[in-house]
Amino acid sequence: MIGIKQYFFCLFFLKVLVIYSQTIEINYEQSFQNSSINLYKKYDLVLTDSLSIYIERESKSGNKNEGNVYNQKTYNLELGNKMNSNVYVNKRDGFYFLETFFGQALEIKEDVFKNNWQMIDSTKYIANYECKLATKEFRGRKFFVWYTNQIPTTFGPWKLNGLDGLILEARDSNSEFKLNALKIKSIDASTDTLYNALINKINLLFENEKEILTIDELKEFIDNKNQIILNRVKQQLPRGVSTPKLSSNCEECNDSLEKY
Repeated sequence: MIGIKQYFFCLFFLKVLVIYSQTIEINYEQSFQNSSINLYKKYDLVLTDSLSIYIERESKSGNKNEGNVYNQKTYNLELGNKMNSNVYVNKRDGFYFLETFFGQALEIKEDVFKNNWQMIDSTKYIANYECKLATKEFRGRKFFVWYTNQIPTTFGPWKLNGLDGLILEARDSNSEFKLNALKIKSIDASTDTLYNALINKINLLFENEKEILTIDELKEFIDNKNQIILNRVKQQLPRGVSTPKLSSNCEECNDSLEKY
């Protein structure tokens, strides 16, 4: 006879296989808040065994205490020059994302992530999932995440990935960036038409390699735009008044989410 422990292990293993073979949608709330920035967004992570899509669904800025009034976004992606939603796509051949900089939606291919996660001997339960704690430094910030092996995947929300389980909570060391899973649901194969359409549109979006920028090209784009703005300000100032020089090492500048 099979032992009780072996029985429950087999039951858990079968449950994991069922979860991992299906499309899963995880709803997240993500915030970034410091002395000058208050951003609150809701994202959906569409997760399959071959890719993940983390797409902005709703957003708002301002004081969170004013109430959860978000600007609604939809999955009806416009594949032209304009797009309202931030999108982060993790595929086997690389990581791509679309964000708006200076009013222009740009497609970017990320550098190869260094999955230098360090495990911390700590566990806790989030809903009914047993979670482990891990930390890593990324783009000038130190992140702490709680992830569960009960949903096995190397993909994750935003640009946090490379673990062997799904991340349900995350924050940086200053608690400026915070991320929390709100809901997890499996998508039945007979009702995942919307998700297949989303995946197809995303694949089309990043199909033209010539339109995709590297991280270095993105930094150059941002620097050029900042210089144009600075030159315009300089033209409006009285003669003899100097303007500050742009510096990537500015210690007094407000920190953005990523420090390139």
